[in-house]
Amino acid sequence: MRDLVAAKAAAEHGHLSTLDGAPSHERLTVDIEALHAALDEAEQSTALPDRTDAGADLNGLVVQTRLRSAGVPISVA
Repeated sequence: MRDLVAAKAAAEHGHLSTLDGAPSHERLTVDIEALHAALDEAEQSTALPDRTDAGADLNGLVVQTRLRSAGVPISVA
């Protein structure tokens, strides 16, 4: 069991470059920059608003869900 825990810790905190077939740092940098560019472009071209006015509705949904999961009967008006 200790070997398993040690292997897990090493994998979580080790360097990706030590794994066989892992992408290079340069490749990861290129991919990350491309993904950021794609996200920036999508953000600029979206028709979605920056903010929504559905905060109260979302809060109500969360409260109802929590109450139902606790077994509290809910009447929806």
